[in-house]
Amino acid sequence: PSENGQGLVNEERRERLQQWRTERFMAENIPAFMIMHQGTLMDIAAIIPQTKAELLNIKGFGKAKFDKYGEEILAICREVTSHQEG
Repeated sequence: PSENGQGLVNEERRERLQQWRTERFMAENIPAFMIMHQGTLMDIAAIIPQTKAELLNIKGFGKAKFDKYGEEILAICREVTSHQEG
């Protein structure tokens, strides 16, 4: 695994988030960075937010992004976490 300032990045989670971002930018026909910057994606993969408050504390992820994508991202974090625990 690689490391950013927050800790170890879970590669399975990072891959799943990148897959989700690719699906979104293709569906919305906008650049990937407008969905989420790579640094933000890596922070999410390292921090593993489980709540709205935790996700909103990540740099680059504000209320507007949460309103649009937050529940999907939290679901991915929970899905990958559950998969690893089970």
